[in-house]
Amino acid sequence: MKARNGSGDLPGPIRYAAALILLAGCGGGEPAARTTEPAEKQPERQVYVTWPNWEADRAASIWLMKRHVNPEAEFRFIQKGDPIGDMIPFDIPQAQFLRKHNLACYQVILQEHGLTDPVLVEIGKLVWDIEINFWADKKFEGSLAFKKRLDTVFAQELAPAETMAACLTELDAIADELRRKSPKLQ
Repeated sequence: MKARNGSGDLPGPIRYAAALILLAGCGGGEPAARTTEPAEKQPERQVYVTWPNWEADRAASIWLMKRHVNPEAEFRFIQKGDPIGDMIPFDIPQAQFLRKHNLACYQVILQEHGLTDPVLVEIGKLVWDIEINFWADKKFEGSLAFKKRLDTVFAQELAPAETMAACLTELDAIADELRRKSPKLQ
């Protein structure tokens, strides 16, 4: 005859979860918050990892994440083949956000997060024209100037974190210029 320990014949993980719930209700852990209204969701501090080779799509995608998706996101740079650990891959193989089919990583992020701001969409067109429409004639006015501005930052050969900071500043300026220059992007 099997002794019963109050948890019945529940599998181990379920017994463990039940014990945690009981402890929380008995002062043995943090009680669950009780609210009648959902709390405003705060952005999580997520740590993304990518490679330090710079291109317009990677720079613009990091800018999009930091400025319009999750300002608390942190980006770290590793060499190809280095272990990722518990960080989130970004614009590298097995990442959620990376170039797919006929979309730049930037456009994948726009779609995933439902971002429709006209300036962000316009920057997405420029990124697409540079990264996906690489060999063809450019379809969007300003694509080559956009690439040249970012290439100027990349050419400084700064440390990855410094390059990222410089790209964020340059892309902030580009977005501001697009808003000022084009009434349709307001």
